[in-house]
Amino acid sequence: MEQPGLDWIADELSASLTAGTTSPSAVLFAIRSYTTSGRSDMRTAIEAGLTSGLQLIAADPDPCRRCQWLGVFAEAAAISDDERLVESVQIHLPPTIDGLERLVRSAYEPGEILAGADLNGQLQSALAFLTAFELTGRLPYSMLAEELLQMARRQWWDGDAGGFGRNFRANATGAQLLCRLAALHRDADYAASAVVAPDAQYELDAEHILAALAPIARSHRDDVAEYGMALLDWFALRALPN
Repeated sequence: MEQPGLDWIADELSASLTAGTTSPSAVLFAIRSYTTSGRSDMRTAIEAGLTSGLQLIAADPDPCRRCQWLGVFAEAAAISDDERLVESVQIHLPPTIDGLERLVRSAYEPGEILAGADLNGQLQSALAFLTAFELTGRLPYSMLAEELLQMARRQWWDGDAGGFGRNFRANATGAQLLCRLAALHRDADYAASAVVAPDAQYELDAEHILAALAPIARSHRDDVAEYGMALLDWFALRALPN
């Protein structure tokens, strides 16, 4: 797959963030776009998105979404002098991790789909645990993320559709997971320390998903942030040495 122009995604998200519509993926895409392109409008969008996120996280009951916000704040702190970002990570990370741990205790059984989860919920939970690993360095979180992805693939993968059925948002989220886990598998130290799926073909699965999404992406503008992040994760993976 060749890298397409991402300007249309940046334009969509810049407008929506500036107008007050935000999500962790939208802000993270804007941050990474700004660091590579320097577009001044993206900085305005980032500031609006982060301000909204800092207000939302305190009252958000969902530990998975809170964890995604904390991952955004941690990355944003590298390009911003807003002390609230680091403070938010310090304040909210412990209770957010506690919330994820409670989710495991209440809904997780080895080899099973999370109790009560649909496809989107299963993949969003996996993404949150992968982010928790990135924030804490705790291997059990990344290994759980991989198991949750494996269970989702076993339950919902449709080879004829080239992914997780016809669910655009779930496929975009799934592609992010696949790319980020594939990148971890290429890390020799990680692979030596963690339990990883030996027969995983995450890069190939991600390529199939993104090939299926590309022709229809512009008709799924509500999910453009998830799709944009899937593309950025794909290009980052492809840039790594094999």
